[in-house]
Amino acid sequence: MKIREIECKSALVKSKLPGCDYVINPYVGCQHACVYCYSRFMKRFTGHKEDWGHFLDAKMNIVDVLKKELPKAKRELALLSSVTDPYVPAESKYKLTRRILEELLKYQWPIAILTKSALVLRDLDLLKQFKNIDVGLTITSTSDEVTKAFEPLAAPASARLATLKKLHEEGISTYCFMGPILPELTDLENIFSFASKHANEIWCESLNTKGANWFGVEQVLKAKWPKLLPKYKKIFFDKENHKEYLKNLEKELLELGKKYKIKVRLFLEHK
Repeated sequence: MKIREIECKSALVKSKLPGCDYVINPYVGCQHACVYCYSRFMKRFTGHKEDWGHFLDAKMNIVDVLKKELPKAKRELALLSSVTDPYVPAESKYKLTRRILEELLKYQWPIAILTKSALVLRDLDLLKQFKNIDVGLTITSTSDEVTKAFEPLAAPASARLATLKKLHEEGISTYCFMGPILPELTDLENIFSFASKHANEIWCESLNTKGANWFGVEQVLKAKWPKLLPKYKKIFFDKENHKEYLKNLEKELLELGKKYKIKVRLFLEHK
């Protein structure tokens, strides 16, 4: 994969995501190549010809830009990140996320992190110094086979579970991001059981099949779980079935939250 080194004009960007005031994206693109990723829409703005998951731009000046923005900005929650993973493999070399955290720490800026990588543990020394922080690991399944199929270049499920456990043991406020939920493949009960011991909250997101997001999911199902393909099409492409699916899913998730005594946040609609 070719990695370009670029410059950016802004670092702290106002966000429309629920519960999040700003986003900080140290990179353009992502190296994890998740087949369902909604962020592939970014190609409309970046001009990349490569497939999503096969390009990455490192924003080399983002820390300098952030230094100028922070003194003028209102101290509200910042998410790392929204359209990339802040701990892509290239972060081992560039350390952009770590340097961003160092700047945010100077202001005790409230932050949230969402990643699929065990590399986040590298920055435990910084994370433990924040007074207002939540670190989330995306857990789509507890099966390495499932995560390898849908998130081919991300850390396997087993590594993510171990990372979430370690963060929680170190006293970091953690959340389990169960998204997207893959019918018949996302083991809801197992994830809730694990999260109840190693996370403060569990966030649940349904599969977004809009636009090009569906194509990769369909290809994986055809190759690995062909018997599930008709069910997915019925669930996600029949309006009434989809409505019923979301209703039942919400009920099941809330019941699991009560059973395992863990706070649940739902993100089930994709407008």
